[in-house]
Amino acid sequence: GSLALRVLGVDLFLALAGVLAEVKLRLSPRPASPSGVGGEAAAATVARSAAELRETLRLVLDVHGFQLFFCPFFNGDPHPGNILMLPDGRVGLIDFGQCRQLDRSDREGLARLLVALSEPDHTPGVDARIAEAFTAAGVRSKNSDERFLALMPRLMFCRLRPELLDRTMLREVFSSDKVE
Repeated sequence: GSLALRVLGVDLFLALAGVLAEVKLRLSPRPASPSGVGGEAAAATVARSAAELRETLRLVLDVHGFQLFFCPFFNGDPHPGNILMLPDGRVGLIDFGQCRQLDRSDREGLARLLVALSEPDHTPGVDARIAEAFTAAGVRSKNSDERFLALMPRLMFCRLRPELLDRTMLREVFSSDKVE
């Protein structure tokens, strides 16, 4: 209501309302897709299935992000074995036995890390901002090497790109530091 609008601000309130509407829509039962089709129809079904899988993945990520930033507790064990695809097309999340809490400063630190990670790699000072946010989130390394502390969260939270998996670079960075 109006209290939420005042606390969150208009932009965040509208974004949150959009996410909640999307979650409700996607968790609604859907008719089963046809089976036993061949040729072009089969290719269309596979393409639709891939698109639906991407949509489902986005939904699960949105739900977990919502839990992290807006709920008092979040599921600390979100792996594929705890995600069910129900026969009617809805997504089921199970096993909330590893729930955890983040206080406001932890949430803000995680948000700063995610914002820093969203900056293009070529942005001046981005490695320093990522390393600082990662350290502020509680990660400690033996030598506090900036390249190491910027690479680790990229490998953990970002889309993997070939330049992040270069063996020579990885060997060099990982030989310079380690998590304590």
